[in-house]
Amino acid sequence: MPRGGGGASNGGIVGKANATSAGGNTVTSKTSTGSLTTQPGARFANILVVAGGGGGGSGSAGPGGGGGGGGAGGYRSFTCISICGNSPYPATVGGGGSGGPGPSCTNANAGSNSAITIGCTTYTSNGGGTGGRYKSNIAGGNGGSGGGGGGSGGGGTGNTPPSSPAQGTNGGGGNGSGAPFGGGGGGGANAAGGTAGSCTPTGGKGGAGVANDITGSCVTYAGGGSGGAGNPGPAAIPGGAGGGGAGGVGGEPGAAGNGAAGCANTGGGGGGAGNTHKAGGAGGSGVVIVRELDKATGVWSMQSQFRKIKQGLWPN
Repeated sequence: MPRGGGGASNGGIVGKANATSAGGNTVTSKTSTGSLTTQPGARFANILVVAGGGGGGSGSAGPGGGGGGGGAGGYRSFTCISICGNSPYPATVGGGGSGGPGPSCTNANAGSNSAITIGCTTYTSNGGGTGGRYKSNIAGGNGGSGGGGGGSGGGGTGNTPPSSPAQGTNGGGGNGSGAPFGGGGGGGANAAGGTAGSCTPTGGKGGAGVANDITGSCVTYAGGGSGGAGNPGPAAIPGGAGGGGAGGVGGEPGAAGNGAAGCANTGGGGGGAGNTHKAGGAGGSGVVIVRELDKATGVWSMQSQFRKIKQGLWPN
């Protein structure tokens, strides 16, 4: 004979009582640094932390090659994290790195870290690596995702410092130091950057990012910037899905293009510049998103569980 009241909605079966969380599935997207205060009854939350993307590299001094694409900002997702209700938690939102300026031999800048501290634990994603500039064949920088190489420079290393699961991928290498070559693509959260074309002016494609529905809508974050083209280059190469900037088009002086910036609040890497003194695009800024979960106490019926799972509201 089943224990419990015969009128119980779960058939009278008594089970383990579960912790209550009354967060209302409230979603807070932090696009700038500051504190985030939770709902009074919240006890559990899902968290997404995306760092700023790296800047794209500049093109060559003459009619030569393009710069490498910037690496995407690090991407880390956490589920069912214990929180306290009506409590402030400090969040840092990393900015995107500046692209390499065209008329100089200055390197691009890496993206900045994003983080949120809950209790004694800080959840950090690391800024994306820089795209390498063409002159002197500079390699891509290391970071959450690695930047693409310029000239014959290699791609940067992603997931730096290491985390598990990995927060990003490697950048693609450049493919030569002669006039026609493009830059490598920056790594994305879900795919490595592409290598520049062999003996062609084509830049490498930026790596794709990762789709996440923490806000209730499916959004792709942390795409790598594409490498810039050499001369005579094809049309601009779109950046990796998830906010990566397009690589600049190649061409004769006056016809080549700058790299496009990564999209704000996605952590996208900046696009590498086309040849002839063009500038790399800036990386996109990061974001910290917290979803405070609803979780009822007691024992749930199968129907209730199924309905909440279908709605994406059932915590792990």
